[in-house]
Amino acid sequence: MAEKIYGPDPSTLKGKSTRSQPPAVIDNEIELPEELAGRDDMTLCMDIMFVWGIPFLTTIDKTIRFRSAVPLNSQKAKEVYKALDVILRQYNEAGFFFKYIHCNQEFRSLMDAVADDLNVKMNYASSGEHVPEAERNNRTIKDRVRTTYHQLPYKRIPKTMIRKLVLRATKMLNLLPAKGGISSYLSPHTIVTRHVVDYERELATSFGAYVQANQDNSPTNTNLPRTLDCVFMGPTSGKQIGFELLNLATGQLIIRPKIRELPVTDLIIDAVEQLSLIHI
Repeated sequence: MAEKIYGPDPSTLKGKSTRSQPPAVIDNEIELPEELAGRDDMTLCMDIMFVWGIPFLTTIDKTIRFRSAVPLNSQKAKEVYKALDVILRQYNEAGFFFKYIHCNQEFRSLMDAVADDLNVKMNYASSGEHVPEAERNNRTIKDRVRTTYHQLPYKRIPKTMIRKLVLRATKMLNLLPAKGGISSYLSPHTIVTRHVVDYERELATSFGAYVQANQDNSPTNTNLPRTLDCVFMGPTSGKQIGFELLNLATGQLIIRPKIRELPVTDLIIDAVEQLSLIHI
């Protein structure tokens, strides 16, 4: 009964966990139907969204309805262009290219300079107005972020978690077929990445959960812990199974292939809230 209520003993996991054989890498790439693959006449709507004062470049296209969010260090043109380049490269690798980009007047100084290089036509909203699709996309992402945040037991979280929370909320919106999208059966994630959604991996545990992550020590005959106290951020995007975690001892992001979820205790809540005061 105690194990069902409190979960496995962390000390036992830290002392007795052993290295397990990593799972085989499975290539789940698919070939899209001809009517869905490759387009060069798409329209992208973009905007800058703020979550707890942190800026993100957000986009959604009018064809696939694929949503993207990239954290920004600042609102300078150079930073925005780097984030936009990340998003466009993801589409281009899948064979999708944009003919039009819709955005607010605030992007004019940036996009006028690079529109010819990107071979796109710009459509700027009138002064004081916004792009409806981009505004709605921001609202939807923020709704999901607030919903997840209020499920967490923490009163405050570090900025690293906030960034990952926004990325996680955006990704989850792409995992199911989009209303009004190009396909009623394939999700935006599958169409753009060409990979089937691995729901067992995506839903391994909930964002912000307390987990013990396996730690390989070298040499192994020491008293160093075999697992680390971490908070779950989400699965990695590569073929190799892995999970992004916030190391509670250092406040840094790490990736580990194996985790074990435990109930959140007051000590874990205090540790996360302390990180919010000293880590950005």
